[in-house]
Amino acid sequence: MERKKSIETKAKRQLLLTDQLQLSDKIRIAILVILHLVGIVGYSLPEYKPLFQLVTPIHLVLISIVLLFERSVLSKGFAIFFISAFIIGFGAEVFGVKSGLIFGYYEYTNILGFKILDVPVVIGLLWATTAYASNQIADKMFKGAVLKVIIAALLMVLFDYMIEPFAVSAELWRWNLSVIPNYNYLSWFVVGLLISIIYQNTVKSAFNNVSPYFLLVQVVFFLVYQLINGNVSFNPFD
Repeated sequence: MERKKSIETKAKRQLLLTDQLQLSDKIRIAILVILHLVGIVGYSLPEYKPLFQLVTPIHLVLISIVLLFERSVLSKGFAIFFISAFIIGFGAEVFGVKSGLIFGYYEYTNILGFKILDVPVVIGLLWATTAYASNQIADKMFKGAVLKVIIAALLMVLFDYMIEPFAVSAELWRWNLSVIPNYNYLSWFVVGLLISIIYQNTVKSAFNNVSPYFLLVQVVFFLVYQLINGNVSFNPFD
């Protein structure tokens, strides 16, 4: 009898913990939505745009914290992946900015904050979080390590494709002659593949329910911004 009560008590505690995690997920998703709704309004109003440009690095750090406020990231494997993704992504950007050989000829403005070798440090964070969320989705939806790596890299390319028109309009970075070369996206795919291979060999943690929303909310933000600001094209090659 006592053993049965003990089992029931344990089951109730597990159920309560699950409910709390679900509530936590909903709160984190709500925070992401609110932050981006405020961002759309701020960036779309000319009188407030300079202020929102100023806080863009803080925004990127905040949404990264929301994504990573997750028990499953507390592992050695995740730490190895995240640091590797940061270094590889940031390193590729430095080489790209300096040479024009990887992504094309472009430069970062001062809006994204503190730079090392002409690349904002927050860009490394953006690479790592985008790679993490993309691989989480691929891991959840597909089977087979090779397919997962390819899908994750493609998701990263799609994310870059969506962010380009907004980033140029918001003056986060500038392309030489306002032209984005096709090999920019090929390079994103190659770098994404490398980072995704590392993910598949290091991260063994549970699925982070916020990962799909981390990318989805940002993509919706880019699309809505373009719809509101009719002078911004959906085609980043324009």
